[in-house]
Amino acid sequence: MDYQELLGRNVNEILLFFSLCLGLAVIYFTVGILERLRQAEKALRQFWMILASLIVGVGVWGMNYVTMLSFEIIRLPHYEFLYAMEGMGLGVVSSYVALWLASSRKCGTLRLVTPSILLSCGLVGMQFISMIGGVPLFTYNRTLLIVCFVISLFISFVCLWVIFDIKRPAQSLYWFSKIVFSVMMTCAIMIAQYIGLAAAKPTPSIGVQTDYFLPVRTEFLVIMFTVFIVLLLVLMFVANFMNRHISDERLIKGAIFSSSIDPMIITNSEGRILDLNTSACEFFYTKSWLGENIQDMLPNSHHFHNLIGKRMEADIRIEKNEWKMVEITVTEIHTEQLPEYLVYIRDITAQRYYEEDLQETNDRYQQLFNSSPLAIIVHRHGEIISANEESLKIVGTMHEYEVVGQSILQFIAPEQVGKVDRMIENLLKGEIDHNALLKEIKIHNMQGDELYLETRSNVIKMRGMFYVQTIIKDITETRKVKNSVRYIDYQDELTGLPNGGLFNTLAHNMLEKAKKEKKTVSVLLIDLDRFRYVNEQYGRDVGDQLLKEVVKRIKKLLVANDILSRFGSDNFLLVTSGLTRNEVHSLAKDMLEAIQEVFFIEGESISLSASIGVSLFPKNSLVLNTLIRQADLAMYHTKKHGRNNLSFYESTMKTTDTRQMMIEQGLRKAIKKNELELHYQPKVSLQNHQIVGLEALIRWNHPTLGQISPGEFIPVAEETGLIIQITEWALRTACAQNKKWQEEGKKKMRVAVNISSVDFGEESFIHTVQKVLKETNLDPRYLELEITESVAIKNIDIVVEKLNTLQGLGIFISIDDFGSGYSSLSYIKKLPIDSLKIDRSFIKDIQESYKEAKIVKAIIGLAQSLNLSVVAEGVELAEQAALLQREQCDEVQGFYFSKPLSVGDLEELFFDIEEQVKEYAREYTTEMIDEVLL
Repeated sequence: MDYQELLGRNVNEILLFFSLCLGLAVIYFTVGILERLRQAEKALRQFWMILASLIVGVGVWGMNYVTMLSFEIIRLPHYEFLYAMEGMGLGVVSSYVALWLASSRKCGTLRLVTPSILLSCGLVGMQFISMIGGVPLFTYNRTLLIVCFVISLFISFVCLWVIFDIKRPAQSLYWFSKIVFSVMMTCAIMIAQYIGLAAAKPTPSIGVQTDYFLPVRTEFLVIMFTVFIVLLLVLMFVANFMNRHISDERLIKGAIFSSSIDPMIITNSEGRILDLNTSACEFFYTKSWLGENIQDMLPNSHHFHNLIGKRMEADIRIEKNEWKMVEITVTEIHTEQLPEYLVYIRDITAQRYYEEDLQETNDRYQQLFNSSPLAIIVHRHGEIISANEESLKIVGTMHEYEVVGQSILQFIAPEQVGKVDRMIENLLKGEIDHNALLKEIKIHNMQGDELYLETRSNVIKMRGMFYVQTIIKDITETRKVKNSVRYIDYQDELTGLPNGGLFNTLAHNMLEKAKKEKKTVSVLLIDLDRFRYVNEQYGRDVGDQLLKEVVKRIKKLLVANDILSRFGSDNFLLVTSGLTRNEVHSLAKDMLEAIQEVFFIEGESISLSASIGVSLFPKNSLVLNTLIRQADLAMYHTKKHGRNNLSFYESTMKTTDTRQMMIEQGLRKAIKKNELELHYQPKVSLQNHQIVGLEALIRWNHPTLGQISPGEFIPVAEETGLIIQITEWALRTACAQNKKWQEEGKKKMRVAVNISSVDFGEESFIHTVQKVLKETNLDPRYLELEITESVAIKNIDIVVEKLNTLQGLGIFISIDDFGSGYSSLSYIKKLPIDSLKIDRSFIKDIQESYKEAKIVKAIIGLAQSLNLSVVAEGVELAEQAALLQREQCDEVQGFYFSKPLSVGDLEELFFDIEEQVKEYAREYTTEMIDEVLL
């Protein structure tokens, strides 16, 4: 049959399909291998190149061989083995040389022309050598031969171009693109092979001398070829597994490049930008620099060889006409192809501005030092280096040279020299906080005056050496005021007796001592009968004088260790130790007789009587509060049986009929029966004239007794322990209501809740507060806790620790009823608090009493010196608010602006109250206040 008829008749479809599948596999795996070649390190690049060449050479030869079998062009029972080796060898060598040239020459698409020509020549030559091995000699149609070569050249160029120049598509399209490309290339190869077959024409003679060839059976050659391809594929998978760790390393490097917080740019040797990381895109506000020259982006960046391994600082202008100062570092990246450069950019704009600001600060320091209104001294190891004008005034001289070089210790009082010296040395050694505070340092200045200073020191560095800078505040006058106010902290202002806080402390100490010495203690509660009628008939001034005279008469009957305290407006508490029951009875009778004697005051003769109740330690109780309550019950028992007498407490007394017992019993059910309610009293800022906070005040509507004052049922709750449940309820209710107001879009402000000593003493107190905040989801900064001075002075270290914890949560801490407790000023400076609330007793007559006005002014000044805000409670008159505003009190609360309101009333009247506050601000301007008060 004619050769052309062989090509034109029906072919063996199975073999042709096998050839197609073989070509598809060859192209598909070759693309994968060359992808590895592009990414491989130097050690594996040769391996992948050889493997790709073997697969291309052997695979395309096998494809050509099977194609000839499908057209039955190979008609001999044997195939010449040497021709097979020559054909495959030519394909492998041409593929290797082409790949080597394509992967190692300079950048640019034209570099692929020579490798493409070599590869196409190898493939065409391999096809015709293969044909010679199985059929007679051929002659060729030159036109078709050229067409075959051109198609082969096109296939070679496209394949090399796609593999080496086209960027890999996204992962989602990668496999699809790879399969489509393999199908297209396989079809193109088969077309080229078919045209090559068509270009050949066998000679008439079929005799060929092949004695020197080694004949091989066709079936065996197919088997050998298949086994070889399988082995190559196995080798590829093994190498792929070995190269995995290299890919992982590259991924890690890529991740570092992408996630770097500093801009990074990769360029080629010509300065063209190949890649930018995310930070670089954000820094230059664009991604459009890819492919551009880096010289357009950075100055002097074309001198890569001079910048490698060095750092260059430069000012650059980015796209938004914004100038930035940067530090540029260039590193050469070694690759198998052209060298690439990593340009690392660090924005040092802020650093340079900081350095300039620092220099300006240093330049201004001396000017500020000299002109500062604060007194400042700079010294080193106690020797004065410099002193500004204000500090010279304190030292008592006008000339700096008189103190420079002198020891700072020579001005310190001898008893404090050691403490100051240790502080200075420890400060320089870094062993204490670099903001050391010393209070009440006594000095004698150069004029011999005794002064008291408060100093705050910190370490500064100048010219490479460390110095101590001390800011000095003269607190001599403040200390005098503080000492004058301290009397108020300890004593009742009217009678001079110990106030409630001092009485509790002294009485507790007496009980503790009595326990150790096994002595008895008697508590007497003395109530002046019908004293309010004296005030109504003769006036308050006469009533006050009468109280003083009563105290004088009682004191004459007491011994040194007895404790007498004012307990309410017309009651007194007496605690005495070591007396028998009869001796106590005799003492009480003597007091009754003394009080019964007529008093002559301001021309008036006044007669009084008293009722006394007595409780005994340890017979009746071991607890002071219980003893006081029992004495109170005994005193009421006396009043019920005629007054002007005394009664000893007995357990058989019918206490169930008393109001206190009804209160105690009712409290146990009050929470469950929903009888408790919170009312809210606004706190008004005198600075911006707005409502800035609320105080939650508990109210109890007893089913029988009606509305009961907190002053009446809170002490009972504290004594019985019910206060813990009540306080937790109040906390939860106040926090939930505040959160509800915030969610409704109402004004955000703090709500204050009062905390008793019993609550604060509980170990679980802080946990309870945290639990309530979590349950109500209220931000802690909108919760204020008010504690009294009596709470603050008990176990001061534990109190400070708890308050620090609460402040750490963000909760605002206030001292309530400031000035009514014991030793408040001596302890207040130790407490981590935010605010002081001046007790209403100081505000009541502030507009009339010059003394009380001075006391309030002193308290405000002291609070401000401790960086505490001040709240005055009990403001009932506009004149009181105006006076407090003049003295720079921060906030006030009281009936003048609003009484405590229920939730509904507050929501209804809130804006009316704010309008009243604004009306006050318009009426009482700064200029008007002085006129009104005068």
